Amino acid sequence: HRRILVLHDKLKELQSVYEKLQLYKRTLGEVRALFDACMAKYPVMEEYLKPTAKIVHSPTFEAAVIKVTSSLPVTSAEAKTLEPFRRPERFGQSEDEPAADCASEILCRAKKPRQSQRRAVDYIPLLGAIPPTSNRCERSFSEC
Repeated sequence: HRRILVLHDKLKELQSVYEKLQLYKRTLGEVRALFDACMAKYPVMEEYLKPTAKIVHSPTFEAAVIKVTSSLPVTSAEAKTLEPFRRPERFGQSEDEPAADCASEILCRAKKPRQSQRRAVDYIPLLGAIPPTSNRCERSFSEC
């Protein structure tokens, strides 16, 4: 009887994860967090839920999206996969400033002390709206 109760509790936990996976506005980062928690608690699920599982089309792209939407630094390989989502550079011009002529921008930049070559890359907001493939997530989860 006790084993049945333990099994019931585990199934309730997994059912709650399954239900959360079905929510419309679930992000890649949230799905990864749910999968990581399941793998930690139930190691037998690792083969199906790990970031490099067969079901993941592009592990590097998925990792990059999760990092960017979580404001974490990305590797050079991850940055390369996100290149199509990169916003064009605006030569230091803020969104509110009116556009200046090219020569003025060059002179303005020349007067400023050189900053580190490493700058934060800005990606289009669409990147954060990429949904996980919910049917695949659910199928993968139910295979365990």
